[in-house]
Amino acid sequence: MRIRHEDHDRTSIITLTGEFTADQSDQFRRMVMERTQSGVRDLVFVLEEVPLVDSAALDALLWAQEHVAEALGQVRLVRPDENVVTILRLTRLTQQFDCHDDVTDAVRSLR
Repeated sequence: MRIRHEDHDRTSIITLTGEFTADQSDQFRRMVMERTQSGVRDLVFVLEEVPLVDSAALDALLWAQEHVAEALGQVRLVRPDENVVTILRLTRLTQQFDCHDDVTDAVRSLR
């Protein structure tokens, strides 16, 4: 999985590409820690190019949400792949994440 980020004031737009599995969860957590330590409060994860998440990835996303919430921040998901949406439904996590069709809407919802 590749991770790219763009910081805009207190919001970081993070684009993930490739399968998000246990092998990448440590890298993901480190990146979230780096972003929040640099002053970012809110995280927007673009997931349209993530065809698969496993239980470790779901745990990492939930951890990220809890981590930023401690600093009064929020997490948004943008365009999760159809397979990821199915996994969120099957695990009953659709209520845990605020999903948006585009980055602009996700960022607006943070204000």
